[in-house]
Amino acid sequence: MPASKNERGIMHNRLEERFYQLQLHGAKALAVFLMGGDPDLETSLKLLRASLEGGADILEIGVPFSDPLADGPVIQKASQRARANQTTIEDIFYLVRELRKEHDAPVVLLSYWNPIYQYGPEQFFQQAKKIGVDGLVIPDLPYEEKRPFRPAAEACGMILIDFMTPLTGEERAHKILQQAAGFIYCVTVSGVTGVRDQLAETLEKSAAIVRNATRVPLLAGFGISSPSQARQAMQWTEGVIVGSALVQEVENHLEKREALPERIREQVRGFRRALDS
Repeated sequence: MPASKNERGIMHNRLEERFYQLQLHGAKALAVFLMGGDPDLETSLKLLRASLEGGADILEIGVPFSDPLADGPVIQKASQRARANQTTIEDIFYLVRELRKEHDAPVVLLSYWNPIYQYGPEQFFQQAKKIGVDGLVIPDLPYEEKRPFRPAAEACGMILIDFMTPLTGEERAHKILQQAAGFIYCVTVSGVTGVRDQLAETLEKSAAIVRNATRVPLLAGFGISSPSQARQAMQWTEGVIVGSALVQEVENHLEKREALPERIREQVRGFRRALDS
């Protein structure tokens, strides 16, 4: 059954609208993660545009941070490269503003809590929404710690994305899912991000817990490394988040940056074809 509009009968967020349209057409969502400012700011913007041209439904842009605990070596190095370029939150906002001149796709920022805290949470939510950000993924802010900030985010129309992991028990999962909006980030492994050969068997169990508690879409992330894995994951989810496989492509072609947009575009097309097949 397609997801309905929100309780007020309106679609005030691009994430909600995109999932509504995808479900109406029986399609799966492809979310693409790239580190903002990697390998440099202007190339980063080209790669984000190329991802949308390749068929991404949602862009997840990483905010560089010195201690990215949830990320594996590939994304850690991307964060280091972006920080070496002195990429700031204002630079990330620049990327979103430029994208909004020509694209209406949902944009989610992935940021650890410290940069948001240093910027000022309410000011960050307000500015992010003003320039066209639709949601935030904050890996190191647990559900309980997120609750005090949720009202301020929601007042700006900003969605705080919640996580499900293989270690999330059913009782706690139901508490999280009662507040969930936008989509649920289903972590497929007990560990950090990275390219993996096989899809974790825990995904089916996590999906069952989610389905019993909410109609909010579920996206699988952390370890979706190939189109075949994306196709497998969509048995249980409304889509996938692809990150490390694309960020690895950036690292592999640092000396040939002019070729990167086309390579990323083609990689994203491969995942798009897998989800549409």
